[in-house]
Amino acid sequence: VIDGTSGERIFLSDEETTELFTCVLVDKYKNEVRNCNKYKGVLSYNCDEFRQYISSRVAMAFIWDPPYRTINGGHTVVNCTLSKSQSRIRFNNAYGVEYKYTNEMINAMFLRGYYWADQLLHENGVFLVKCMHQNDGVAQQQAIIEMGALYGFCFKGRYTLKSRMATQDDSFLLVMTRKTKLKSLKDMYFPAEAAEDNETMTRNINNSAATAYVEATKKSLDDGKDWFKAFLKLEKGLSEEQKSKAFKDIREEAIHSYESFQSEDSKIRKEMNRIYNSNDEWRWEELQSLALTSHRIFLDVKNMAGLLFEQHLLQRNVCIEDAGSLTTKKNLERYLIGQRLGHV
Repeated sequence: VIDGTSGERIFLSDEETTELFTCVLVDKYKNEVRNCNKYKGVLSYNCDEFRQYISSRVAMAFIWDPPYRTINGGHTVVNCTLSKSQSRIRFNNAYGVEYKYTNEMINAMFLRGYYWADQLLHENGVFLVKCMHQNDGVAQQQAIIEMGALYGFCFKGRYTLKSRMATQDDSFLLVMTRKTKLKSLKDMYFPAEAAEDNETMTRNINNSAATAYVEATKKSLDDGKDWFKAFLKLEKGLSEEQKSKAFKDIREEAIHSYESFQSEDSKIRKEMNRIYNSNDEWRWEELQSLALTSHRIFLDVKNMAGLLFEQHLLQRNVCIEDAGSLTTKKNLERYLIGQRLGHV
């Protein structure tokens, strides 16, 4: 068994999986984490140890559970080691990345799963794909099933995965196998045309994701500029002691994001253009990395502005979490920051 999106190992957290002594764990993100025992042994897609499974094709099952989940309605990659704190602003600040994916981005993640399944699975192997209920789950499932044809997989069954938390929706497990017995008429009589159609569709899915990540990166950087200016406005009227209180528990990365924002903005835009104009079929993966980075920087700058805003509220004896004072807080935001940016 190969788990291609090991992540927090939630998928294989049941006791029965301890019996899978031939289970191989791979992950794009988590293998980068250092000094953490629970990620020990998680392979990178680029390492030789993982590549040996491509040549041998001994995997009887390949698991694909893309690294997005829901927090307050948004599909999110979470790389957080801190617990949820009291206020929403500090909760945001605790998370390295909170990112809302579009359908184009999510489709490309599943397409990448098919690519690896095709490379790794034995001819009788099974591809297990987890699909979330959110983001129009029915349409998402259908898209995953249709994508299977691009790599010669067919749909065999769907299972409901019950959530252990009453507040969360169930997700679904789609079972896909290789098309080994039956071919479509198009495959039989027009194989070249069928292959060309598949290549075009694959290219379109990847290109759509690349474009979506470029647009998202630009938006994050533009929003970051606005909040950078807001931070400078919010600094005025606060004493050094109040500023010190605001940033008492803040991550060093957030401070670095603010201090290096302008240079990072220029660097990311240059790299984004280079990658987008390359001929790499899977260039959206590098663009995804830039999009997550730019969004994290934007959130850091916004959250730092939010922490200063908290001090302005305290200065005026306005309770931060009091819903009854919402109008007062909105008016203060418009006065201190301006209406165009929206709410902290």
